[in-house]
Amino acid sequence: MRPLLLSLCALVACSAPAAVAEPIAPAGSEVPPAPAVDWQTAVDAEADALSRTFSDASVRIVVLDPQGEMLASHGDVETPTPTGSSIKPLTVFAALAEGLDPDLEIDASAPLEIGADTIVDARNNGVLSLPMALAKSSNIAVARAVQTVSWEAVYARVDAMVGLPDPTGMSLRDAVGQLDGFHSTVPLQALVRAYASMARQPHGEAVLDMLRLAVTEDGTGSRAAVPGFDVLGKTGTSRQGDLQGAVFVGRASKGETTVWIGVAVHDVPDDAYGGTVAAPAFARIVQAVLSS
Repeated sequence: MRPLLLSLCALVACSAPAAVAEPIAPAGSEVPPAPAVDWQTAVDAEADALSRTFSDASVRIVVLDPQGEMLASHGDVETPTPTGSSIKPLTVFAALAEGLDPDLEIDASAPLEIGADTIVDARNNGVLSLPMALAKSSNIAVARAVQTVSWEAVYARVDAMVGLPDPTGMSLRDAVGQLDGFHSTVPLQALVRAYASMARQPHGEAVLDMLRLAVTEDGTGSRAAVPGFDVLGKTGTSRQGDLQGAVFVGRASKGETTVWIGVAVHDVPDDAYGGTVAAPAFARIVQAVLSS
């Protein structure tokens, strides 16, 4: 029977299954790289995604270069919008300029009474260094820090950077409401530009170093971190009336490229925060443009 089988195989070309060969592309036919995404395209795409997720929200995004020049924007970035705690780095920066000890340790373990108001944190943060006060976004610690120097002078410095209500006749209670971010409303473009300006002023680099801690697992902005990039920034969650807002302002650097980005999403659910909504949006914009 063997000769017969061999002959049949010869007739029908019996063989073991052959491996599928990958076609060889002819020379010069390499797949072209994906087109580079510019800042405006990335901003518009992220704004569309945020608007689909939060259908009732207003979305504002701005991208500036290190000198504060506009690279891209979405929404009305020149109309005041609630800042939440994203104003706190400017407050610390101004306090340092007024003589605040950068090595100050602040007891944030108990609520702070200021006038008729009680300032609290989301959790008991214990004793905090100044960098950790920003990283943890401690309302108590920043309010206490302001009181160790001239709060009127601190207010004036922050006012000069972003524009705050007229301080004439203002009490410490009202000033802290602005400097801690409870009541402050500032144009997003002005807020981001003020952050960028810190890098060019005394005490600015010290604050920027603090904001690197704020995007680690120790801080509220950890979701803004992008592997391979030097990222720093600050979250903000505002609650004014019935409306909640999520804010993040930060800087991303890689090689010779540095950008400042602000994201503000207002009228979001109560479980949406700067660290869970605006910080990841910042990271996605950075990745869309600079990771290609």
